[in-house]
Amino acid sequence: MYAKYISPNCTAPTPTNPKASPAAMPRSRKNGRKQADARLSRIAATKFESKPVSRLPIKPNENAQTNETKAKYHIRNGLKIPVGRPVKVQGQIGNRIPPFARPVNQPRGTMLPDPKTIRYIQPREVADTTAPIVDTRSPEAYAQSHLESARNICVYETAFVDEIPKAFPDSTTALLVYGQNETYKAAEAAIAKLQSIGYQNARVIQGGLEACQLAGLPIEKTNPSQEQTSQTGTYKLDTDKTKVRWYGRNLSNQHAGEIAAQSGSLSLDASGLPSSGEVTLDMNAITCSDILDTKMNRMLIAHLSNADFFQTDKYPTASFRLESATPIPDAAAGSPNLDVQGSIAIRGVTQPIAIQATLAPTGDALAFQTQFELDRTQFGAIYGSGRFFESLGMHLVNDHVSLQIIAIFQPATSIPADA
Repeated sequence: MYAKYISPNCTAPTPTNPKASPAAMPRSRKNGRKQADARLSRIAATKFESKPVSRLPIKPNENAQTNETKAKYHIRNGLKIPVGRPVKVQGQIGNRIPPFARPVNQPRGTMLPDPKTIRYIQPREVADTTAPIVDTRSPEAYAQSHLESARNICVYETAFVDEIPKAFPDSTTALLVYGQNETYKAAEAAIAKLQSIGYQNARVIQGGLEACQLAGLPIEKTNPSQEQTSQTGTYKLDTDKTKVRWYGRNLSNQHAGEIAAQSGSLSLDASGLPSSGEVTLDMNAITCSDILDTKMNRMLIAHLSNADFFQTDKYPTASFRLESATPIPDAAAGSPNLDVQGSIAIRGVTQPIAIQATLAPTGDALAFQTQFELDRTQFGAIYGSGRFFESLGMHLVNDHVSLQIIAIFQPATSIPADA
């Protein structure tokens, strides 16, 4: 190290610290110091020539991509996934895509075929072919409207692969399949299933039923006079079909059950949005579904019913009240479509609550679905809570309880008054 700073004519510097001088050192350290001084003298007497450092050539990684190179696609489970820009993973760009960086238009798994194997036909070309047409949507969607010559075989049914050979025994048949539109993938899923059973000549009608309608192809409507209208007015809770499930947990276990619905109603304004609603629960009708031993089951129900938890002798009911609802923009079917503001009352304590819920028609009725967690200690149910008791051990119980509500509301006139 000193060679960089000591000229050939220099000697090693004399230490100025008296404690570091050779006289002040033990014998072993003196010998070591003499050896070090000798090495420094030899190094100082050596003339170094500046030689370039030889570096081994670095072989570029052929599979890696630089930050300046935009990736055209990534390989994932054997599928080529197009991306608009490269994805940086742990400081470099490569073929590995984290889950959050996957394109939203490329579903996971193998339910859809390799895009390269899908063949399309334009709607305007359909009129010039005699190939059989399969509507892959649900029977309900088919009943509303479909191509005039189409046959309905629902791709969502597990029997799809059995029904196709029955309808078209020759696997070389040039089938045409379609879904609702360009956004949804029912037709592409049908292609994957058709390929799996040997039907390699099937094609997808580009754009689905909506594109066919725009192209002027004949559309048949089973009920042409029936139009989708907003449901309004007051609905009454169907207590027999309504399900309220609870889930309670500790660190190593959980219990689950149901609470019977006692009564309820839901009112919709002129735009079809809920303006008010309520579901009342019978807290004396709590059940547990996971403990099969009758004695232990009764012990848990008694435990939940006493003052440790819900004190049902004093507070026999609990209620959920809807006060306002705002639609969630662009909510997909099966996803929450309402932001709901309301309140929940347990053990005589009322707390505000904000949740997301799904409201959808099912025949003449309405289905209201939501699931959320609440802190039971905010309502006075503090048994086993680590916020109130110490050294609980096996008696520790999570503060949060999960509730799932599937409430069915019927038109008020369709349910007897005494129901």
